[in-house]
Amino acid sequence: MCTASQLTVSLGGGDAGAGNLYRYLVLTNRTSGACQVSGYPGLSLLDAGGEQIGAPATRDGKTYAPVVLEPGGSASVTIHTINRQGECLPTSAQLRIYPPGDTASLVIPGEITNCDDRFSVTPFAAGTSGNPSA
Repeated sequence: MCTASQLTVSLGGGDAGAGNLYRYLVLTNRTSGACQVSGYPGLSLLDAGGEQIGAPATRDGKTYAPVVLEPGGSASVTIHTINRQGECLPTSAQLRIYPPGDTASLVIPGEITNCDDRFSVTPFAAGTSGNPSA
């Protein structure tokens, strides 16, 4: 399994539709050897001071298979939120990501808003364009 020390993380583009927002979270293997990710990351929203905002992301129920990351290879998930509807928590300044099976995390800058209690993530898929939400 890939560990936090082997990976870089970036918040990619996304899509929107019918009041839903989707963003891609991309993990890239920065080492010279292959590793794999399988399943879901742990994902939390943080304020500028590093304090968690609300609950961690829930999991969109989907089947998944391990994704082997060759050196420089990427896998991604899709983050699903609601576009400013219902009650909204403060917008994050950072994201904390735990790779599957790892207790170490990575923190990156990123603005995501949890509205209407919708903050979920898909399992990893190969590439950088996410894994379509369930």
